[in-house]
Amino acid sequence: YFRTPSAQFKYKQILSATGTEGKYVISARVVGGGLSGQLDALVHGVARALDILDTEKHHKVLSDGGYLT
Repeated sequence: YFRTPSAQFKYKQILSATGTEGKYVISARVVGGGLSGQLDALVHGVARALDILDTEKHHKVLSDGGYLT
């Protein structure tokens, strides 16, 4: 859905920052807003999910990267 290289980089960056790239299959439904807003919502949702999965391991990285705000 997000075909531009900059958009792909943005959502892949969170996975590489937490060391979870290729570890999970992500499926999301985002409604409303433009592509940029949807991408931000997706990244925020993935960050929250990763934080819930393993708070001790991921919270500091996600928080420092600004993904949880």
